[in-house]
Amino acid sequence: MPVWRYTVRPGDTLIGIAERYLIQAWQWPRIQRDNKVDDPHRMLPGMVLRIPAAMLRRAPAEAIIATVTGVVRWRAAGSEWQPAASGQRLASGRALETLDDASVLLRLAAVGGGSVACRPATTL
Repeated sequence: MPVWRYTVRPGDTLIGIAERYLIQAWQWPRIQRDNKVDDPHRMLPGMVLRIPAAMLRRAPAEAIIATVTGVVRWRAAGSEWQPAASGQRLASGRALETLDDASVLLRLAAVGGGSVACRPATTL
């Protein structure tokens, strides 16, 4: 089952996250249980929650590779690694890897947008 990974920000509560992103906000206890969250009102910023994509108001969006330096590659589940290139679109659920002396900048099309910079020897 595809999942969306949400990184907790300062001030987030599980109920607030559910109200923003879930089709049925009342299902926040499932997210609490599945992620072993002790207190839904106090979570550490940086904690990553795994939320089933089927519970989301919108499906997880793709990312666009903005820049690539060195050897960066991607793959779909169960497939072979392929070279990544600037301007390439990656669908949700794709793995991305930077080898030694490589980096990549991703532009996120997901709710809130933003970007992610990956250093050498990173796997997402």
